[in-house]
Amino acid sequence: MAVFSCNVKDLKSVVSKAESLLNKRTTLEALKSVAVEITADGVYIKATDLESFVIFKVSTDFSGVGSKVLVDVKQLIQVLKSLKGQIEVKSENNMLSLSDEKQTFHIKVSTNSYYPDFPVIPSLKFHYINAKTLLKATEKVEYATFKDFKDKGKYYERNSLKYILINRSDFVATDGYRLALYSSKEINLPIEVKIHGNVVKILKNIIKDVKDVMIANDEKYIYFKADNWEFIIPNSDTTYPNYQYLINSFSGVEFNEFVIDKTMFINSLKYLQPSRNKDFAVKLTLSDKVLIETEDKKVELAVNYKGNSIILGINGKFLIESLERFDNDLVKIRVSNDIERPIFLESIDKDKDPYTVLIMPMKL
Repeated sequence: MAVFSCNVKDLKSVVSKAESLLNKRTTLEALKSVAVEITADGVYIKATDLESFVIFKVSTDFSGVGSKVLVDVKQLIQVLKSLKGQIEVKSENNMLSLSDEKQTFHIKVSTNSYYPDFPVIPSLKFHYINAKTLLKATEKVEYATFKDFKDKGKYYERNSLKYILINRSDFVATDGYRLALYSSKEINLPIEVKIHGNVVKILKNIIKDVKDVMIANDEKYIYFKADNWEFIIPNSDTTYPNYQYLINSFSGVEFNEFVIDKTMFINSLKYLQPSRNKDFAVKLTLSDKVLIETEDKKVELAVNYKGNSIILGINGKFLIESLERFDNDLVKIRVSNDIERPIFLESIDKDKDPYTVLIMPMKL
């Protein structure tokens, strides 16, 4: 028999984070479960979807002999929601028993089911990243990763664009129609890594409660770790678009520009949006004011516009998603005289908000 005690909130927190990695559609019972390893060194909660792996260590008081069992994660979370305060957990005879002062729950567990081996983190040089900075930078650009879609019976997927690229101080995401770039002076990684969009939400959930994160990589995996967890995800060898070449190609180009209050612009676009979270084309007429039009609605916005009169089409949803990520209230928008080139969205204070978005225009 193995016995340990811990705070139920701590255990529930790590089990919930581990659950976020599990494949909800799998038919393999082992992959609907978390592994609970009880050792003299601590209790470890493990989860995998066969591609990524997460391990949490829980602070406990331990007695007895070591044990490793697989527990259905939904049952375990349901039980943990019912318990309070300090709890005692026993593993014996294919049962996991969890008790507080008033309740005891028994969950049937498996000890012999197939469960994959986890990678062992090799001896590598790890680099520190402030967790809040990593979280913010990721949230700035994640929306611009490519999502598979079906249009007129044809399925579109671009595997190389499903990643966030971290290249020294740059966080980049693009779906081929827009590009989001956040350059943080607080991060300067000497390595380049690509984080698949499918694991971004899981990573954000894991790092939100820690101060610093360590990161390293080799040919096969990217390794994240902190004091009480490890998160291992596949390292892709896919070629990422040369975003720096694209941005540098605009050097010397003459732009027309205006500065606009982002909230006013967002509210105007949402008024024109036919239904929430749907793509929609808008016609932008830029002159002494900004005129935004759809087939049946239009909005006029007063701005200080500098440049030639221009008419172009653009995806209104892309504008909304980009504008919502700016920290500053005022956003500078630059448009080339060549309306087939991307438009630029930038903060008016790039030291405080080093965030840039490029959006390709649409044909009217």
